[in-house]
Amino acid sequence: MEATGGTSGRVDFTALVQNYGAQPVRVNVSATVGDELVECRPNPLDLLVNAEPSRVVIDVPRPELGDLVPEFNNETTLYGEELRFEVTVDEELVGEATWREQIYEAEEDRARFETQQRYWRMGRGEDTD
Repeated sequence: MEATGGTSGRVDFTALVQNYGAQPVRVNVSATVGDELVECRPNPLDLLVNAEPSRVVIDVPRPELGDLVPEFNNETTLYGEELRFEVTVDEELVGEATWREQIYEAEEDRARFETQQRYWRMGRGEDTD
């Protein structure tokens, strides 16, 4: 799973899903940012045996749950939350992946740390210095 940029209304991620089983299968995909469910498409997916991976697009609402940080060359931020992607077959979890942005530490890079913290506060509705 990787961050792939965004548009004015969302930040995007891509996940690849592949069937290594012995027969075709229909899977359902889902993703959450923190506790918030976000859209995955296409869903459900019909996967053939040993076919190339299928691409799933994950749309995270912007700026509610995520944004791009121009000061970091438009890196994606989810305001410190984790993106969790799950693949299920008949309600049984068969695959999962997580994504988390790089977290900057004040001791290592004060300017990036302060910028990241400012974006997190704005995204969480805590518009304070």
